[in-house]
Amino acid sequence: MDTRVGGYPTGGHSDYSDQVVTNPGSTPAADAARLVMDRMLTLAWSISAAVERSHRRLGRRLRTLLADLDWAQVADDPTGRGLRTQLLTALAAGLPARSAAPFREAVRTAITRDERSLLPPAQQRLLTGVVDEHLSLTVAAERSGIATEDAPGQLRLALSTLTQRLADATAALPTRTRDA
Repeated sequence: MDTRVGGYPTGGHSDYSDQVVTNPGSTPAADAARLVMDRMLTLAWSISAAVERSHRRLGRRLRTLLADLDWAQVADDPTGRGLRTQLLTALAAGLPARSAAPFREAVRTAITRDERSLLPPAQQRLLTGVVDEHLSLTVAAERSGIATEDAPGQLRLALSTLTQRLADATAALPTRTRDA
């Protein structure tokens, strides 16, 4: 189920890689920036909601945080990872000590979801089939359009990519929000 806040998805949809944006006069760079913006809003909302901020205060804070990000980075980094680091650092600022553990867990979950959306579509479908839908590797491979003999390697590659990117993203967080 795809919940929306202000027209932006806030959960339930983690595969942005195959979305087609059809805005008249839009450029590929503008479309990429829109997808990154959608991902950042989804990320910020899910993390902030996990640390139990009031929805009114949350909305105001997210508008400010998102407006303060250096959106020009998207031209050089279409994945938005640099923006994500900025956003997570801003979200961590002023975080009460009692919220550090729920924040860390929410960040790990949100980064994993975000990085899954950045995997190649076939690997996303394979991972979703095996992990989320509990399909056999053979069935998930068929649905993903991956040759059965290539599926184990593709699954290992997807998991190792996610593991490394999660470690990199977590390492970029302020010290007080990292796992101790």
